[in-house]
Amino acid sequence: MMAKGRVLVVDDEAFIREMVNDFLESDAIACDSAATLTAALENLAGNTYDLVLLDRNLDASHGDDAVSCIRRIHPNVPVVIMTGDHQFGDTSIKRVGANGFIHKPFKYDEFMQTILQFLEPE
Repeated sequence: MMAKGRVLVVDDEAFIREMVNDFLESDAIACDSAATLTAALENLAGNTYDLVLLDRNLDASHGDDAVSCIRRIHPNVPVVIMTGDHQFGDTSIKRVGANGFIHKPFKYDEFMQTILQFLEPE
């Protein structure tokens, strides 16, 4: 079966990276992961992705700043922010330049519905 797309998961928590990887791979979506912004930027420099899932509170940098770093390498890749901050919403994603958001803790169905919006052709 051919992969539906390739996603880069950027989160400093190994548990989250592993869970998201399991979710994606269960639906035939190829997945790479990075624990830091530096590692994510290295992955982005050497690979093509259909989507980046980005933890908003990533190591020393704020995920909001990370979006602009990602855009410098791949201006058109969709970026979805993963956050436990339930105040973070549509206004916030416009401010930081992201394409969407997913609130933690994840529910599989809602998570996959959001992801597939960015991976499935119109």
